[in-house]
Amino acid sequence: IYDIELTQENRGKGLGKEIMQLVEIETRKLGCISIGLHVFGHIAAAVALYEKSGFQATNITMKKDLD
Repeated sequence: IYDIELTQENRGKGLGKEIMQLVEIETRKLGCISIGLHVFGHIAAAVALYEKSGFQATNITMKKDLD
C-alpha cells in the first residue's frame, strides 16, 4: 500500500477501517499472503488504525534534529 488519505471531514468515521478490510478481502482473492505498508510514526491515528487491523511494526526509522 503506497498512499491512502482521507480528507479531514471524512476522518474519524470508520472509513479507514473499512478501506483496510476491503483491501484485505481483495488481496486474499488475489492469493496474496501478506500486505505491507509504510506509516509515518507521527500520525498516531494511522498507527492505531493499522495496529487495530492486525499490522505489526517490522522496522523503525529514527531521527534526531540537530540544533
